[in-house]
Amino acid sequence: MTMYDRFTICAMLALAGCSPARVTPGNVADVPALDAIVDAELRRDLFAMASNDMRGREGGTVDELRASAWLAERARDAGLEPAGDDGTYFQFWRMRRSRVSDVSRLTLDGNRLRMPDDAVLVSPTSAQVDGPVVFVGEGKTADVANVDVRGKIVAAVISAPENAAPLGPLLTARRYTMLAVRQRSA
Repeated sequence: MTMYDRFTICAMLALAGCSPARVTPGNVADVPALDAIVDAELRRDLFAMASNDMRGREGGTVDELRASAWLAERARDAGLEPAGDDGTYFQFWRMRRSRVSDVSRLTLDGNRLRMPDDAVLVSPTSAQVDGPVVFVGEGKTADVANVDVRGKIVAAVISAPENAAPLGPLLTARRYTMLAVRQRSA
């Protein structure tokens, strides 16, 4: 996903709680000060949002909150009226996330694997697993048809998920990968 895609998604989410002041629906000519949009200002804001100062803007973190507040201030400066929760520029929703702790380790033959780059845990849990590893190719039905995986640690190369939408704003690299993992682990 490019820097522009990330900014666009962030801007769409943050501005979901905004409504333009005094705009007649369906008539772009009625948008106040449309001709006041300046390329240099758009570029400045794009680079500010994508800068290292925003520290990644990962959802559910203080960095995301900071970026959202910055964007809400830009909306206020542009004259947009808040239309979000409780008269704010924000719409809140419950977010659930699972993270592998920094102390978690996954090793294979004494070599530490980095998550999620080298390995993906299908069902994160608190456990120590030691046992024989069986490699099942891509983990497709034909790959595991004649392999006994009972009592073994199963390793597979994850290939493209079947019948997936193309990568983009609706299907990020992480969601794409997890879709492939879910398909193979099933």
